[in-house]
Amino acid sequence: MQIKIEGLAQGYGSKTVFSGVSMDVGPGITALIGENGAGKTTFLRTLITQLRPKAGRILYDDAVPGTARARRNLRERIGYLPQEYEADSRFTVEDILHYTAWMKGASSRADFDAILKLVDLSESRTTKYGKLSGGMKRRAAIASAVVTDPDLVVLDEPTVGLDPAQRIRFRALLDKIRDKTVIVSTHLIEDVVASADRVVVLSNHGVAFQGTPDELAARSVVAAAPGAPQLGKLEQIEQSFLQLIGESNV
Repeated sequence: MQIKIEGLAQGYGSKTVFSGVSMDVGPGITALIGENGAGKTTFLRTLITQLRPKAGRILYDDAVPGTARARRNLRERIGYLPQEYEADSRFTVEDILHYTAWMKGASSRADFDAILKLVDLSESRTTKYGKLSGGMKRRAAIASAVVTDPDLVVLDEPTVGLDPAQRIRFRALLDKIRDKTVIVSTHLIEDVVASADRVVVLSNHGVAFQGTPDELAARSVVAAAPGAPQLGKLEQIEQSFLQLIGESNV
């Protein structure tokens, strides 16, 4: 799915969360980063049509979903993982996937076995949601976001609650859906380095940067001390991010 965002603004009452946001997003992994309160979740909820823009517009494959029916049809093409996800504690992992697919009218094309394997929950498919550990619940939520093979995948802090090994497996999952348009909000810079094709930094009510991870790293003005090892890509991106949000000490 190709997305074109033009002059997007969002807010609550008289409070502006962000304004003047314009960008093009296509297939691949786009990482959305920003300090707490920068508007990442609000941006994602606007993108998936949960919130109406205060100004500007979003085109999905060159079309604005201007009617309730158009928005409903669009949502069937979107997989969304909210930052805080909960399911009925009585549902098994497999129940959750079947229910999600049924809600989107996609039960016939959903490959439940492949999705469960993808998130390493094949052995827990009959376990009730209320009995899962925190990390397993997160993986079940990720599975529900991709079970219908959506064109647009939007993941809000997907690695929260995952241990290091599970985060590595999550990155492998991203690689397998890289042909789709995937937008991931994260506070973990290492996730950006490992997975992202493109990075968007939200700060000061707008977009402070958009480009590739290499371009973000190249913005760093921090030099290593004489005789010290040069900064790696992760450290360069961290420093560039801090400079963009005005929290660098240099």
